[in-house]
Amino acid sequence: MLSIKYNLCIKSMPGVALLAGAFVIVTACGLIGQTLSPTILEGQQFAHTIQLPSRFRMPDNVNGPFSFDHYGFRVSDSSPDLLVVSACGSAVLSTKKFEASSEVCSPNTFAIDTAHSYVSREARQGEWDQAAPILGEKEMDDPVRRTLKQELAKPAFLRAIPIDPSQGRGGYYEGYAYRGKEYRRRGDWIVSLNFASSEDGKLVVLAGVDKRKLPKSGFLGDPLNGGSSGLITIDVFAADPAHRVAALDLDSHININVARRRVSLVNSRWLAIGLDVAMQKMLLFDFRALGEPK
Repeated sequence: MLSIKYNLCIKSMPGVALLAGAFVIVTACGLIGQTLSPTILEGQQFAHTIQLPSRFRMPDNVNGPFSFDHYGFRVSDSSPDLLVVSACGSAVLSTKKFEASSEVCSPNTFAIDTAHSYVSREARQGEWDQAAPILGEKEMDDPVRRTLKQELAKPAFLRAIPIDPSQGRGGYYEGYAYRGKEYRRRGDWIVSLNFASSEDGKLVVLAGVDKRKLPKSGFLGDPLNGGSSGLITIDVFAADPAHRVAALDLDSHININVARRRVSLVNSRWLAIGLDVAMQKMLLFDFRALGEPK
């Protein structure tokens, strides 16, 4: 458990010395259980808390401290309502010739039946391999980290363009222009605003940071990038800034950028958030009803 907490705290601080990392463990991670504490402001009807029946198992071929910091998802080949989930993280892999950093995922996976009370179970052997990968899945710390080249190749209309900050607002983006519409932050107290949209453009998510809740000083004096805690703001829109379907605040007990990596925009139906250290407790928003006829 100690190695899990250690890696969560220093994951987004490359180059931090081991001794400094050990200090972070004691001060920032010591007693955390639920890493993210959500307050749902809007969209409670779409939210479902899921406790997976057991933990994700650690891969065998990793060196050094390692923890899972985001989910991976597939949709069952047998049912579009059966969501298959793994947990993933970046690790140093051991080989006979060299060591390399790569994304690795849990050897075990779980299935969530979103059509029947959101019951979860261990996935059967081969169920993950037979499930269909989801195009355009994104984490909210850096939504285009896997697809930057493809994003830049898109026409401007299909790319999210930052809205320049107004004077006197600290130099942070006001929001993003996307498909001819402007998605703006709730207020000027939100900084470090990230944007993600589902592959079909039907669901848009803004993930920011409440600067009023940041620690007064952070690691190396940077409360935003080095802070060990903070309040993350999530706003979800159904293809129009006038149609906000969910809003919540996430009280983070770990670095806010690491925490935003735990927020996954799966597709235009699902948004998932890993709440505890082991990623065993999930808050899943299911927007299926938005696409059903009234």
